[in-house]
Amino acid sequence: MLKSKITPALAASALVVHRSLPDLFELVLDLLFEAVPAERGAVLLIEGFPPNPVIKASRNRKGDKILKVSRSIARRVLDQKVSLLMPNIMEDAALKSQD
Repeated sequence: MLKSKITPALAASALVVHRSLPDLFELVLDLLFEAVPAERGAVLLIEGFPPNPVIKASRNRKGDKILKVSRSIARRVLDQKVSLLMPNIMEDAALKSQD
């Protein structure tokens, strides 16, 4: 099992400092990559009418931006109110046949 260098107290103290939303979203990704073995991460907000998920911050472990998040993944996160950490998203039976 991977051992994170970040503690919940350290994460909480970093998150309560006043900062702009773009900076906060980047910090959330920094904390994510330090805490779990994710290859990619994204922060999306629901905006507009009709409401649609909009990427506010994203990257992979190499630092490249993610330009698109699957609608089925976004729908699953919103409907179930969960984050997803999957070993191989292309092998997930619930998402394999969707976009």
